[in-house]
Amino acid sequence: MATNITMDTTTPGDYEWASTDTVIGIVLAFSSCLFIGVSVILKKLALKDLEARGLLRAADGGYGYVYIPKWWIGICLMALGEVVNFVAYMFAPAILVTPLGVFSIVCTASLAPFYLKERLGILGLLGCVLVVVGCIIVTMCGPKDRGISTMADLELQLLHPGFLTYAALAVAISVGFMVLVPRFGYKYVMLYIVICSSFGSLSVMFSKGIGLAIKQTIKGDS
Repeated sequence: MATNITMDTTTPGDYEWASTDTVIGIVLAFSSCLFIGVSVILKKLALKDLEARGLLRAADGGYGYVYIPKWWIGICLMALGEVVNFVAYMFAPAILVTPLGVFSIVCTASLAPFYLKERLGILGLLGCVLVVVGCIIVTMCGPKDRGISTMADLELQLLHPGFLTYAALAVAISVGFMVLVPRFGYKYVMLYIVICSSFGSLSVMFSKGIGLAIKQTIKGDS
């Protein structure tokens, strides 16, 4: 009896780079980084203006920054950046869009010496280089996208035992760390990082799902 065996000859990071959707997703992801990076600069400038006026700082409970236009422009740009990033998930694979988000850090670090007069030291420059290298490695060598293009495809992935196990562990660990934060948060910043990273990894899937739902609705496939 003959048995047909089909082997997957695709390699990690095997995306349809030339597809229109992927290109749109990449452009949107980079645009999001630019908006968010500039927003951080504007908000920091607003806080510096607040300090120059001798008003109570935000760290001390002051709210004077809400009266500074730069602050609100920064907030609006950050909101716009997040919306654009959300839309990027509608076009490109999550494994491609998510790593590109770190370029907002590079954008902020590049603008800070010019607008905030903050010196970018050797360690800061090295950090930016590592961010870029890490992004390239994850993007090029990450697992191949499974071609999730419909809500039905996404549902199959979300109900996979592997994802359910990961989601349960992520929520359990995050909740446990949230209990420890009041006592140890001031000493161990890693608690906050783990909580943000865990919930952030889950929010990527939720964003992908909502984006696919909107995209299918617009196309009339709902």
